[in-house]
Amino acid sequence: FRLYYDVPVWGGWRELRDPLTERRYWSNVNSMLMTWSLVELLRLNGLEEFLLLGGWQLFTVVPEKMEEYEDPYFHLPVWPTPELVGDPLVELKAGDVVASINMPK
Repeated sequence: FRLYYDVPVWGGWRELRDPLTERRYWSNVNSMLMTWSLVELLRLNGLEEFLLLGGWQLFTVVPEKMEEYEDPYFHLPVWPTPELVGDPLVELKAGDVVASINMPK
């Protein structure tokens, strides 16, 4: 049996965090649905809650140094952990746009 801290959001969806894995997941108290997948949450009509209540941030990748800005092979690796070890999750290039989505806490 696990205890979860949850915060209700409009429409019945709740964003939760598994205390063992620290992974985020979503549960709908009205429909008794649960998903670990953001894509599935959007398919289950959770998008409206993100738009109304969530926090959105957009970023664009712009190299700071002129040499990097003009380099057609410039890339910015993104790692899954603050230690920056292992293989990067993705490599962004100049001009890429990144969206950060957060449900309300």
